Amino acid sequence: MRRQVMFRMLGLLAVSAMLGACGGGGDADPAPPVTSSQYVGQWAQCNGAGRMDWLLVNPGTEDGQLLMEVESTFHANADCSGSPGAYMIFSGASIVAEKTGQVDASLGSAGNVRSVKADAFKTTTTSGTLRVLSSGMTVDYTRLNNAPGTWCINGVAGSQYCFLEDDEALIEGEYQIAFLRENRQLHAFDRDEQDGKYEYTATFQLR
Repeated sequence: MRRQVMFRMLGLLAVSAMLGACGGGGDADPAPPVTSSQYVGQWAQCNGAGRMDWLLVNPGTEDGQLLMEVESTFHANADCSGSPGAYMIFSGASIVAEKTGQVDASLGSAGNVRSVKADAFKTTTTSGTLRVLSSGMTVDYTRLNNAPGTWCINGVAGSQYCFLEDDEALIEGEYQIAFLRENRQLHAFDRDEQDGKYEYTATFQLR
């Protein structure tokens, strides 16, 4: 799965790069006169297997603008507790999000879906170099001929995280995404290019 700008994202991993203005097929409503400061912070999601995907959000130079970074940390414990043993970062990458208004989105899984209003953003992503850094875990990299390289991070008790570097890439371009904050949770949505609807992709926790 490709990193879509931020998520697998995380699907944001995939973090391929994302972003918009249509929800349910219509144009986004005009942006209300509020700031996007509620989204500033360090947000994280643990995959339950020792990998923590991070969305780092900083204020931009203009109102309604956000500067974002994505990275992942790898832990010996499945719940991502304890200090990271390795880091995956995108050196030189940048994600600039400009607020465009509000859109309709659906939050939840089958049987428990509710309609919400989310803030829409147009995101411009500049690709960066994928780097995996060790902080205690053994990190291996292999590449055969012109095939994509493979990273493997070896944890404790035989745990291992392997992925193709092409599957963990920030894709350069412009995309449409949306955010909704509820207390210490940040829900992320990605705009479907075919029907224009905003689909739920991930929920991050404020750290």
